[in-house]
Amino acid sequence: KLVSALHPLSVALITDDPQVYQRRALPMMEYLLSREKYLFSMNTSATHQSPSHFLKGPAAEVSELAALFDFSQKRTAVLNHYVNELYGKPRVLNLNMVSEGTSWQSSLALYRSSGKQAYLDSAMSGADAYIEERINTPQTDFSDVHIPQGGQFWTDFSPKWIDLLELYEETRNERYLKAAERGAELFVEYIWMQPTPSSGNILVNEGGKVGTYAHQNRHNPDVRPMDAPEQLVPAWRVSQTGLLSEASTTFTANRAVFLSHFAAYLLRLAHYSGEEFFHDIARSAVVGRYANFPGYSIMGEYTTIYSRPDYPLKSLYDITYNNIYYNHIWPQIALLMDFLVSDGFVRSDGAIDFPPQYAQGYAYLQSKVYGDRPGHFYDEENVRLWLPRDLMTLSNIQGNYLAGYGNGKLYLAVMNQSADPQTIKLTLNPDVVPFAWGKTYQLQIRKDNGNPVPGTMVNGEITLSLSGGGITALSIDDLAIQTQFQDNVLDEAPPLPESSYSIDDTPLGQVTGMIISMGASLTNAYIWLQATESELSQATLFYRTNNRDEDGKKNGDWKRLEDKTYPYEFSIPVDDTKSSFEYRVEGTSAKGDSLRTIPFQLELK
Repeated sequence: KLVSALHPLSVALITDDPQVYQRRALPMMEYLLSREKYLFSMNTSATHQSPSHFLKGPAAEVSELAALFDFSQKRTAVLNHYVNELYGKPRVLNLNMVSEGTSWQSSLALYRSSGKQAYLDSAMSGADAYIEERINTPQTDFSDVHIPQGGQFWTDFSPKWIDLLELYEETRNERYLKAAERGAELFVEYIWMQPTPSSGNILVNEGGKVGTYAHQNRHNPDVRPMDAPEQLVPAWRVSQTGLLSEASTTFTANRAVFLSHFAAYLLRLAHYSGEEFFHDIARSAVVGRYANFPGYSIMGEYTTIYSRPDYPLKSLYDITYNNIYYNHIWPQIALLMDFLVSDGFVRSDGAIDFPPQYAQGYAYLQSKVYGDRPGHFYDEENVRLWLPRDLMTLSNIQGNYLAGYGNGKLYLAVMNQSADPQTIKLTLNPDVVPFAWGKTYQLQIRKDNGNPVPGTMVNGEITLSLSGGGITALSIDDLAIQTQFQDNVLDEAPPLPESSYSIDDTPLGQVTGMIISMGASLTNAYIWLQATESELSQATLFYRTNNRDEDGKKNGDWKRLEDKTYPYEFSIPVDDTKSSFEYRVEGTSAKGDSLRTIPFQLELK
């Protein structure tokens, strides 16, 4: 099951990592464009969670497709095609829940992508009706949850306060802020506020084991309790306060889930409304809980084992405390990115603001994603969010940081997670930030949103004094950052033409071809067939990229790829300096007949 391609795509941009795009974001995008539902099964007899066996995509919300189109810098025409084709069409994407094609949330997504006022008007009128029905009118039942179809999560039971907050941020209409605040008040009633952790320590992993509990997982029927050192830790470290159980149908099994996407939104809502209670819940949900992917939830007993950096690196046979769902890793990363950027936004009183897109995901996995546009850093514009691996080290674990570049400068914001003042030394990595050894760099330091004062940096080292819960921002002059991935995506390459995709009925069934481009040298052709293994036993793609010679003749050499098993799909890197990508498909029917399509051409320019 895949949730959103926006999660890894945003992370690829923010961390400036082309491998995240090629190995994760692009395949996930292709999956969602071709599959009928989020959950795809090769087993036709599978019924759990109502998976689909078919390539009848896209399996993506209109908002997801619109945001992907914007992330491509509006290059990839097929994404915009699906946005407009699917708007207004109800579809079943997750479990048996119907996604309404004309929801006010979808209208907001189309307004954000197109700028057309009619879509915003539709979003506002739909939201107004929703507020009257769901906020202003006391609820007497939960008939709108649709439990038989898969409605079960607390975001199904509570009002759509996150969507209302998104609309407030777009319009700044106080009506939507007040509605979001009321909806959030109802939502947080589902969050654990007890048992209240003591102010002292608690013994965990008594006897060197995670109790006598061992979770029965599908990979290992002979499960045993995990080994873990007996340890005295502050009681808050293992508290469930601030987390949600999974759902109304699974709260006993998944008592407190770490996928707390609501946290970043509660931070922002606290900022807009002045309600500090939302801020405190948000921090309890995220800060200090883990050093790596912690698995799904707190289960069985309180422990620290899931907070260890090596926890998800163990074999699945050895992880018996909770479930590891690998499709949750990217949403988990996305929620932490969202929390970090939102924390910077709130602490700077909105002065550090990187514009987001909205990743609707499914169930309760909504989050803001970043990186497709520049933002502002106090009074400086055109600053790109940039958090590459090993950018710098901080001497004190209480410091979190945001970074950006632009205008010939490096921008840093260090946020103290402790209520006590902290001294933190930051050390830039010269292999990532190209500073000259021994050179004195001029910088501006702004503490707790005050006026900037001058400072200097030598050899990439700066020592900062941070106030309790405070923020200190830096802009370092004369640092020309060179990116590994961002420039390719954010260049000014022209958009692909409408003829860059083709959906055709053929003797092999419907064949869809499309060009997906995220920038220079980031262009792929993706070809997929609807025919299943009951209709075809194999499919072969013949393809070539062409430039026309002086006589107008195509001059590319044909290549071939064979796919012997369903699903029949092909992803090919494309030289985007060429003028077109040409392809045809041949296959063998289940009865042994040879079938072929005519040649199709996708234009690159």
